[in-house]
Amino acid sequence: MILAMVEFPVDGASADEIDAIFEKSADRYRSVEGLIRKYYIRSTDNTMGGGMYLFTDQQSADKLYDDEWHRSFVERYGRQPQIKFFHCPIVVDNKIGEIVK
Repeated sequence: MILAMVEFPVDGASADEIDAIFEKSADRYRSVEGLIRKYYIRSTDNTMGGGMYLFTDQQSADKLYDDEWHRSFVERYGRQPQIKFFHCPIVVDNKIGEIVK
């Protein structure tokens, strides 16, 4: 599995404003091929926003983060995000009571 961490500054937006933007974009990720789970995140001081995306493989991540995704991101947030990729060999999922490999 591949974990992508996307980060961007939110420049003084309130927690409610950030969360509202996140909520508006959530449905677009429901049918992304290879995306297992997405977590919307914001720093506790509301200076950074982003997402943690768990993919089946790197190709699925690369397919999502195409030119159109970057254009749409800049339209919503006013800047390019920083994206970092990590190998994720094991997930402990206490909600479903499993260790996923």
